[in-house]
Amino acid sequence: MVWHTRRLDGGGQWAVKVLHTPDPAGVARMKAEYRTLARADHPGVVQPHRLWASADLAWFSMRLIEQGTPLPRWADKAGLRDRWTPHGLTRLRPLLARLVESMVAIHRTGVVHRDIKPDNILVDNSDQVFLLDLDLSAPPTDASLPGRILGTPGYRAPELGLGLQVGAAADWFGLGAVLYELFTGRAPFGKRPRRALRAQRGRGAPDLATARPDVPPALARMVGQLLHSEPHSRPQLHHLLRHFGAEPVKAAGSTLEAIRRATLTPGSLVELTGATAPVRRAALADASPANPWRISLRFGIRSDPHLGPIDAFASGLARLLHLMPREQRLQALPRDPSSLLCAIPDLALLRELQARRPAPGPSGSLPPIAALTHRLSQLGPLTVHLEDVHLAAPEEIAALDRILADSVPRIRAATEGMIVDNTLLDASLRKLKQRFLTTTRLRCTPDVQSPVKPDGA
Repeated sequence: MVWHTRRLDGGGQWAVKVLHTPDPAGVARMKAEYRTLARADHPGVVQPHRLWASADLAWFSMRLIEQGTPLPRWADKAGLRDRWTPHGLTRLRPLLARLVESMVAIHRTGVVHRDIKPDNILVDNSDQVFLLDLDLSAPPTDASLPGRILGTPGYRAPELGLGLQVGAAADWFGLGAVLYELFTGRAPFGKRPRRALRAQRGRGAPDLATARPDVPPALARMVGQLLHSEPHSRPQLHHLLRHFGAEPVKAAGSTLEAIRRATLTPGSLVELTGATAPVRRAALADASPANPWRISLRFGIRSDPHLGPIDAFASGLARLLHLMPREQRLQALPRDPSSLLCAIPDLALLRELQARRPAPGPSGSLPPIAALTHRLSQLGPLTVHLEDVHLAAPEEIAALDRILADSVPRIRAATEGMIVDNTLLDASLRKLKQRFLTTTRLRCTPDVQSPVKPDGA
C-alpha cells in the first residue's frame, strides 16, 4: 500500500510504499525496486528517498506526485479522446518522449518493468510524466527456467501471458497498449486474461487508424507495430527514439568498444571517468548487455547502514542464484547454508532454503558472502560494476575488497565516477585495484548527435 505522508518536523511530503506483511521474498522485491528506481536516475522515473527493511517491517519513501493523473485520463482532459488537434500534439509529443526515455533508463539498469499500464504512468499538473511501480521488475529470465505469469491483463505482452522469456520488447508492447487506450478509451485486446491472450495470438493488432482516422498515420502505424505478437517484430530502440523524438543518452562507439576490449578476460578492471554520470553509466550498460551474472552497485544511495552497498551486493548474489537452473544453484550453495542464510536474508526466497533456519549471527557477515562469491565466480562470468564510486565510504570499499579478494582472478569489474579527492577512499580503492591482473583507465566520450526529428513531424 502507498501512503501520502507529511513529516512532523516540516520536512515535506512523501509517498511511502509499505509492505504490511513482510516475508523474505517480498522484502527482497521491495529492496530491488528501491534500488532500481535509484539507479535509473531519470526525471521521468519517480525518485526514491529512503529505504527501511527488517524482519517485521519494510517500506521506502519516494517523491509525491501531486495531482498525478493516469495517462489515459490525462488524455480525456486534454481532449485527445475526441479529436486530434495541433495543440494536442504539442502537449503529447514531449510527454511521450520523456516516457520513452524513462523506459530506456529502467532497461539500462538490467531489468524489464513487466507492468507498463495506465495506472503506472502518471502525469502531474505541469504535464510532466512519471513512470513508477517496479515491484514486478526483474532481469530478463532464462528460457530454461519455469515461467511465472506476471503483468496486468489487457496490457501485458503475449510472452508475459505465457510465462516465456521476456526482454525490453515486452515493455514496448505495454506502451503500445497504453497508447491505444489513450486514443480509443479501451484496451486493444480487452482485459479478460484468456480472451486477451487468444486475441493477441490470433487476430493480430487492432488498427488504430480505423478506430481513430484523425490520428497521424505515422503514430497509428507505430502503435500497431508495438502491439505485434512477436517480440522480434516490434520496433527496435533506435526507431522508437527517432519516432518519439526522445533524446538518447549514449557514449561514443569508440568508448563502448574500448570497454569491451578491456573486459574480455577475467581479472580485468576498467576505470571509467569523464563525460557525465548518466553517459558513463549508459556506456557500462551498453558495453555489457544485461544478464543475471552482472551485479551493479550504486554508491551514495540514501539508505540505512545495514542496507548499503554490501547488502545490495548480497542481494545481487541472491537474485543470480534465484535465476539459475536448480542443478547449478546446488553447486554454489554450501552443504550447511545456515550461516549463509543469516548473512544474506534474501536467500530465503530460494526453494531449497525456505524451510531452513538461519544460524545466530549478524546479518551481512562478510566471510559467508565472500565464500559464495568465490563459488559463483567459478561457475560463470561474474561481472561487477561500481557506479558513482567517488561517493563510496572508505569502509564500504574495504568491505567489498574483503568479499572479492579470493574471486578477483575470475571477475570482470568496472568502476565509474569522478576523480577521487579523498585520501582514505583513494587508499581503499588502490588496494582493491591492485588485486586485479589488469587495470585500464578510460575517459568516456559522449555520442554527439544532431537533434532527432520525429517521423511524420
